[in-house]
Amino acid sequence: EKNVEDETYSEEFGLFEEARKTETGRIEEESRKKEAMKRDEDARRIEIARRAEDARRIEIARRAEDARRIEEARRAEDARRIEIARRAEDARRIEEARRA
Repeated sequence: EKNVEDETYSEEFGLFEEARKTETGRIEEESRKKEAMKRDEDARRIEIARRAEDARRIEIARRAEDARRIEEARRAEDARRIEIARRAEDARRIEEARRA
């Protein structure tokens, strides 16, 4: 009877150990999955931040280009006005010279 009890105890202990290992394995697997999900979420956030920074840089570059074009147009308009004024002054001088 002692051997039967020992054998039964060994079987029950073996089943208990197997269940414990299975539970430990399940907990470890859940932990690995959570860690992987966290890494994926971190990677997603980093990608979103990178894209936002890229968009910000593109917007800054676009605004700088717009400002450059506006400045070029302003200078061209200034040059056109100066040329018109110069021609008007030349025409006035020519007219004065004719009268004299």
